Amino acid sequence: MKSFASTSALCAALFVWLNGGLWAGTTIETSVPVYLPRVTCGAPDLAFRIGSALSLPVGVEVARPDDCNRRTGEKTQVAYDLIGMSKEDALRTLSEYDGRYRWTEDAGVLVGRPINSVSDPHDFLNWPRGHAFSVHEVRLQAALFELGTMLGPWRFVADGSSSRRGTTPLLETRISLEIADGTVLEAFNAIVASHGAAGWSISYCSDVGTIDTATFSIATFDGSGVGLRIIAPEADQRPGCN
Repeated sequence: MKSFASTSALCAALFVWLNGGLWAGTTIETSVPVYLPRVTCGAPDLAFRIGSALSLPVGVEVARPDDCNRRTGEKTQVAYDLIGMSKEDALRTLSEYDGRYRWTEDAGVLVGRPINSVSDPHDFLNWPRGHAFSVHEVRLQAALFELGTMLGPWRFVADGSSSRRGTTPLLETRISLEIADGTVLEAFNAIVASHGAAGWSISYCSDVGTIDTATFSIATFDGSGVGLRIIAPEADQRPGCN
């Protein structure tokens, strides 16, 4: 069952309401510029900006490094703006912007994943968790850590590159949730859906895309965020990572 801590929940609910209502309205009412030419992994950034404008939680599995365009130093410029666009048209725009991703709305979360990962049994987001996942009155970082500990005998290091702006009201929001056994993806979605104004992302430090090369991040719509990266047991460095 989902619930919010009283004070923190009011902050999150107020933020969502000010951005157009729970799960947002059906139309983008703030400026969301689209920059071209497409930069390295620009689709995840665009998805988070769309999610924030619509107050729609987001989740993105970033394409492997070998799938991302390398930065060429070419300057970008605003090609068009999504203001006034419907949620459905925004999803269509995301698909057209970067065809490597499949975008869906899953249980109230805008989810983007590389097309070749969606049905890949080796992708850990598709793994069955085997048992229920629950947290009670915890902040996002604690929920992220709790989910990570379910995935195997891993130890964690805070990922500084994922930290943004320090503490903000939405980062302090506490969540409670309980979901039955299912996939790892469903658990990530449940965390940001319970929060209501955040998005998860998973990136990889190598072309392999395995759990031990992954960094888990959650960013809030008021500009803060937390991240964890996994280190394999009895290893000082993650395999395949520089």
